[in-house]
Amino acid sequence: MVVNSSGVTGLQWAIIWPPLSKLLTALLLQACFLTLPMKFAIVAVPALFAAALPAYSQTAPAAHIADCQKLLSSYRSLLLESNPPDVATLQKWTESLTTEGNWADIDYTDQTLSNWKPLRHLDRVAQFYLALNQPGTLLYHDAKTREAARRSLHWWLLNKPKESQWYHLNISVPRKMRDIILLAGDELQGNERELAMKQLGQFKVGGTGANLVWSADLAMHYAALRNDGVAVGEMAKKLADEVKISDFEGIRDDWSFHQHGPRLQTFHYGQSYFSESTRIAWQLRDTRWAYPAQKIDLLSNLVLQGWRWQLRGNMTVPSTLDRAVSRAGSLKVNQQNNVRRLAHVDRKHAQELNAFAASMDTGQPAARGFKWFPRSDFAAYHTPKASFFLKTLSSRTNTTESINNENQLGAQLNLGNQFILKGNDEYVDLMGAWDWKRLPGVTWPEWASVSHPNAKQQET
Repeated sequence: MVVNSSGVTGLQWAIIWPPLSKLLTALLLQACFLTLPMKFAIVAVPALFAAALPAYSQTAPAAHIADCQKLLSSYRSLLLESNPPDVATLQKWTESLTTEGNWADIDYTDQTLSNWKPLRHLDRVAQFYLALNQPGTLLYHDAKTREAARRSLHWWLLNKPKESQWYHLNISVPRKMRDIILLAGDELQGNERELAMKQLGQFKVGGTGANLVWSADLAMHYAALRNDGVAVGEMAKKLADEVKISDFEGIRDDWSFHQHGPRLQTFHYGQSYFSESTRIAWQLRDTRWAYPAQKIDLLSNLVLQGWRWQLRGNMTVPSTLDRAVSRAGSLKVNQQNNVRRLAHVDRKHAQELNAFAASMDTGQPAARGFKWFPRSDFAAYHTPKASFFLKTLSSRTNTTESINNENQLGAQLNLGNQFILKGNDEYVDLMGAWDWKRLPGVTWPEWASVSHPNAKQQET
């Protein structure tokens, strides 16, 4: 803990200074306004004192506040439905936590673009608060775990490492902090909430498809935590507007999903887009910001006309993942709960959606027959015994991308690749052992390079 010459710790200054600085500013400006004519001063001075107050303490319509709290309560309930953290692991983290509140096994100077190591610190903080708030678990309201949670959160609030790229700055850290704020609730003391809200507020709303959904979702929760129903409504509309048929990125009119140009990304960016959009639609279902019926229809058709054909059970093939194919475990699509959540919102398609979720549980294909996705140059054929998938390229589609040191050997990926699934494990994590010059279904000269010619360090 850093202590300055006055004997005040860094955390104490972080707690004291923000409201103190606002008050001093208001008093200084008030003194300036005393020289104004009285009719101006009477109006100006109260406004200045109001500006010095935290935004979330200002009044809002009761109905807006109720809907904000309903939105937040729904999200918190989803967090608490998560699998309980491993007790032995949490106890190990508690014992290895330093007196300052960090861990020796985390490289806080890391600048890796995709797997940024300092984020593990926030993961652990979130796991602490999850265990503390799950009734019936061994660490529910446990004193040692609570102390570890508070100490590790304090350290991060004062010492947050510099993010390695925009995604961690604007998305990863804010998302983790949102979860911590909602799990911790009233356990956040002093100015901890304001410091945590500041990190949640690092989002920048923009982009298309999954990128837009990630950022606007954070903005919506930020506003709800401040009971700002107007801002929640603006973000809810922006999120609903992104559920649409697009001629560029997002849901295409053949029910495939594109991101970063004409690239099939159904179970990379498309999976995030679906899971977030469905969860948000579920959160907003009984509020003034509920999604219109036609938006719910689009989400259901994305699943029933798109996803259902690109899976066998809950397994997909490399062609639907683009650069994410290089990530361990990426072929398994565990979205059954979100599909069932969508069925809860969309009663019209509930039977089909629940049947699809059941097929993901059992490993059997939900579709039968042949389907071609012309916007993505992708075809699927399903029978009870096996599923066949084919991915080609044309002037309509781009080659796979290589970003953040991922998919470095995938220059020839999707050039006529064909995959056959009979079970659920034929291609699981095989990519590390593949001969990338002999991908299934592809032939080309032995001298052809497998290294990606368009590799770049960071996405934009």
